[in-house]
Amino acid sequence: MPQLFMDTDQVRSTLSGIYAVQQQMAEQVHSLTAQVDSLVGVAWQAPGAVHFGNDFGYCQQTLLGLLGELEGLVVDLNREIAEWEETGSGFARNASGASRQAYSPRYFSG
Repeated sequence: MPQLFMDTDQVRSTLSGIYAVQQQMAEQVHSLTAQVDSLVGVAWQAPGAVHFGNDFGYCQQTLLGLLGELEGLVVDLNREIAEWEETGSGFARNASGASRQAYSPRYFSG
């Protein structure tokens, strides 16, 4: 039977890193959007500016969509951690005389 394992501390650390990067990227996209908005039609008035603005708008929507997907992965990973911890604590409560390590929230056999 395969052995199942999750180091929830390490996974949670990775989750925090992913979330921080996702937040930073979202802030950068919003900042860049404000810069482009003040450029196109204001500091740059030409057909090329309109074309650039449209192309940027497409890129912005794509980036925001990808950041939304990344946020969804953060939610999914957080739920997975909670499930592992809940399952592990259930094993710990139900294990009579079994090794605590084998059934901790971070390590158990299935």
